[in-house]
Amino acid sequence: MSLTIRPRQRASRTGNQTSTPLRNVHATGMSIPTDHPGQAGQPYQPVRPGHRRPGLGDGSAAGGESSGPSVVASDITLVVSPRKGDSLTILDHIDFQAWPGQVTGIVGPSGSGKSSLLYCLAGLEEVTEGSVSLLGKEITHMRVASLTRFRRRHLGFVFQSYNLITSMTVEENLALPFTLRGSFLPRKKADDLLRYFGLAEQKKQSVTLLSGGEQQRVALARVLLSDADIVFADEPTGALDRESGDRVITILADLARRSGKTVVLVTHSAEVADHCDRIVEVRDGRLGRAGGEAVA
Repeated sequence: MSLTIRPRQRASRTGNQTSTPLRNVHATGMSIPTDHPGQAGQPYQPVRPGHRRPGLGDGSAAGGESSGPSVVASDITLVVSPRKGDSLTILDHIDFQAWPGQVTGIVGPSGSGKSSLLYCLAGLEEVTEGSVSLLGKEITHMRVASLTRFRRRHLGFVFQSYNLITSMTVEENLALPFTLRGSFLPRKKADDLLRYFGLAEQKKQSVTLLSGGEQQRVALARVLLSDADIVFADEPTGALDRESGDRVITILADLARRSGKTVVLVTHSAEVADHCDRIVEVRDGRLGRAGGEAVA
């Protein structure tokens, strides 16, 4: 099943469905800490959908250098066996690409296989057939230990459930990826990010005492600290109120367009989709039908 990328029509979609105008996010004056996407100490001005900064959002890396796709899936199939003797095809011969400097959204109805596609792309789910390459390195047949090291070094994850360790404090959750890599938390950068996210006073608190929006911001701070080359996000705003969700998706979009990172996300939200540079639609994925769109 090949996912075809088509020029996106803002006012309507092909077929019988029509879409209402999507709302843009307007964030107000925050200060961006050093090493955060953007210029240190400058007002926080998110890149609005459909707008590009020079060298970004067009398949180019930060600084304007041209680069190829950082995520490539070739003819991948995922078949599971829910019961002995039964098999169920979740993904059927899918081709997929995502580029640095862009946010690529994966959309589709519940049960279409979009989250399974994300997990296969990230190496969290083993494909039955086909291959997945990240940053030019094929991960399909990589040994478990090597794949784990690769993910820790190059990939970041943001999940709807936040994926934080509830027995740890905010600071300990930020330090965990560094501990696993045998290094140390860059405390000044961590403190700057916590102040930026409005979480400086909660640094020593258990994450269980935070609201959903605050926990998701901790997860985002952890990704920013790790300086991941590719960020995979599964419904990152699904459990958040609108204000918190707007802030999260704006940060992810800026991470791609200002820093040249690759962001791939799954969403049901029209507002989130409006922030994506490219959209791939997995529709009835189990039946092998798909389509996609791209922001013109």
